[in-house]
Parts: sequence; structure tokens; C-alpha cells
Amino acid sequence: MDEFHNPRHLFAVFGVCFLLLIAGCIGGGSQSDSVGPDETEAQAGGLLDDPPTQNPWEADNITIQIVDQPDQRDYAPLINESIEYWNENISALGWEGQFVYDSTTENPDVPVRIVDQVDQCGTEHTNSTYELMGCAPVYNQTGEAIDRGFEPVRVVGGLNDSSTVDVSTHEFGHSLGLTHEDQDSWPVMNRTIGVASVQQPNATERANPFETETIRVYYNESENSLNDYTIGELDDVWDYFNSGESEIVPSNVTFERTDNESSANIELQIVDEADAGVSIANWYGYDPDADGAAETYDIATIQVQADVNQDHVAWHVGSWTTFLFSTQEEGALPDELTSRDPDTRGRWPS
Repeated sequence: MDEFHNPRHLFAVFGVCFLLLIAGCIGGGSQSDSVGPDETEAQAGGLLDDPPTQNPWEADNITIQIVDQPDQRDYAPLINESIEYWNENISALGWEGQFVYDSTTENPDVPVRIVDQVDQCGTEHTNSTYELMGCAPVYNQTGEAIDRGFEPVRVVGGLNDSSTVDVSTHEFGHSLGLTHEDQDSWPVMNRTIGVASVQQPNATERANPFETETIRVYYNESENSLNDYTIGELDDVWDYFNSGESEIVPSNVTFERTDNESSANIELQIVDEADAGVSIANWYGYDPDADGAAETYDIATIQVQADVNQDHVAWHVGSWTTFLFSTQEEGALPDELTSRDPDTRGRWPS
């Protein structure tokens, strides 16, 4: 089954593992002229016996079991929600029987693995745009059973309850022969869906809100306001953090300059007018648990107006950088980083 969108944490794309069946040929001998007397009765196990239940496993109860998982979370109730959906709709697909979750069987018809990630599913690969959220074989529509040793259904763990149900429902749909081409009739088979992770700490609750301990900083030295003196002051800011003197920025975080704007985590922009005051910080990040707050930052921009005194540019940059690592609550920063009084804040860092 699936992936999700680079905001990696927003959408899931479902990959499909297709199974090709080889049809066997049945040979026959010469036909007899006589078929026997009309009163011949079928013997037990003969051709006129009741046919097996029509589903790929030829079983009244199609057993499902989680055979492996990376954590202690109880996924069984979530899998059962997906089972209930298909049990209500299995006859509409032309199948008989029902799914049953059985934690005791040694050989489930549909084994399920909860995994940390799915790198590949058929021709689908996790990439920078999408992440696969699951994978399942697609069984054919003839009612023939498939070797149970085939790859189990895989569902990525760490999703919240509703997303886990959505992903597993999609994958069990593949087990019943549906593909992404059936999404008009069965919306649960859409190739992409929105998913959310289990609740995670917000960026403001983390000591380091970025996803890396090496923070790459970019600013264009050709900017008129960034003369050699100002650049030297900015270098002092990064040296201050790298020396571990900050009480807010963790000592294991390292700041380094980069000439590659696209790889930057923090970008300094000298602007004619900041959106508020004479400087401001904006940040963009990921919200995997869909609670409306970023869990980590991807990039932050610090804007400083071009008319700011060159002695104060470093103060603005250092203050906003500290702010990004703080709880962002009132009183989170020391007075020297918040006061408008030049005597209080001084030329920071000194």
C-alpha cells in the first residue's frame, strides 16, 4: 500500500504487490460412448459435492493474525476494525466467507506484519516525495487459494489509530482482489491518503526542534548590509552557540555556514521592511501527528531590516535563533535577548 507526501507526514501512497498465477492444463483421455445408467448417484467427495467457499482461501473463516511487530502497542483492535469493514462488504465483491482475527492459529490465511517502514512494494519505492505506508499481495478473482508462504500484508507502525485502520483496510482490500483502479467504487483503495502519526512532542517541547544536530546557516555576503564587520559579528554568534555557552540551545547542536541555500536550516534575509518590528523569524516544519503544530522544523528564516545598526544585526539573529530553540512562551528568553533597552541587551554576544 502506500506512501505519504513530502511533507512526508501528510499523505500516504499505497503500493501493490501483484501476484501472477500460472494456470495448469488438465489432460483427458478418450471419451467413452457410454456414460452409465441414469440412476448413478454421486459418491462422497465426487463432482456433485457442495463446492468450497468462494474466496482465495476456500475457507468459511479467513484467519488474520499479526505475526510480527516492532513495539508493544496493541494493534489487534485496529485490525479488527478493518476486518469488520470488509466482512460487511465481502459479498459485494463476489466472495463468500468472512475475516476472523485469530491470535492462536499457527498458520493464518492472511499474516500481518507491523513494520518500521516499507521501502519497496512491487514497483513502488519510498522516495523524497512519498513514503510507502503498507503493502499487500493482490489475489486473483478465480477463487483459487494462494500459497500461504507468500509475503504477509505489511502495515507501517507508529500511525495513529484512525490512520492504522485506513492503511490496513486498504491492504485487506488488495487481499480480496481490489487494486487502485477500483477506487471509484471503493474509495478506500485510493492510491494516496492522508495519514497521521501517534501523538508526538511539538517543536517547542523539544530541546532541538530541528531534525539534525548540525544546523546549516545561509546568508548572502553580497548583501549591502552584510559588510565584513557584520559578518564577523555573525560568526561570533555561531561561535557562542558552538562553545556551549547558551542555556537554551543544547551543547550537542552545531552551527555551520553553508553556501548552498537549498540545504540551509536557517537563512538570514536582509529586507527593506520586516513583517513586524525591525526583525522577525518564520519557520516551516512537519506535523506528522496532525495536531496543528509542527513537531520539527525544516527551515527557518530570520529577516532583519537593512536599516538596523550594524552593531545590532548579530543581536537580532542570535535572539531569534535562541527563540527557535525555546518554548516560545513569555519569559522563555533572558532579558538581554528581549529588552528594547540598548543598555540591557548590549551588543550580544559580547
